[in-house]
Amino acid sequence: MNAHALAKLIEKLLTERLGNNLKIYFSRWASSKYISHLSQLLNDLQQEIITTVLPSLRYLLGDNIVAYNPIGVEYMEIEKLSKSDILQIPPCIESIADDTIFKDMTTLKTDKIDFYCIKIFYETQKIYLFRQFHKLKKLRKELLAQIVNNELKAMDGDFLGIGEMFDFVGQV
Repeated sequence: MNAHALAKLIEKLLTERLGNNLKIYFSRWASSKYISHLSQLLNDLQQEIITTVLPSLRYLLGDNIVAYNPIGVEYMEIEKLSKSDILQIPPCIESIADDTIFKDMTTLKTDKIDFYCIKIFYETQKIYLFRQFHKLKKLRKELLAQIVNNELKAMDGDFLGIGEMFDFVGQV
């Protein structure tokens, strides 16, 4: 799928609110392979995730796609790579296959998650968005708080954050 076809798919997903077209996997490295967990998602949360991540992907499809740079990229730029350029991608995709996935979320330890993968699909088209979790690991060690009934209360550090940015975009 080229950038133009991807942009059309993004527009369709954002405007038609199709529902039941997203899965999110949480993965961790376990000695020799990735192990991934699949959570159930209600359609409303699927749509919220789509409206969170796809606008930034649409923006990045403009002039913000740059050649691979081993040092990294600027904020709001994304690198164009082939699947063979990133050695972790094939094992990640293998770990989210239907026959290897863990659906029991009680065995998932949030502090062990290495990345999450959002799989968005429509008809025969699939987009994979990968985000590393290392930044959240540091945040979980800090004090998190929220205001409840006008009172500041400490929050449990066992949370998952899903944002608009991602590290890799894949099409399989």
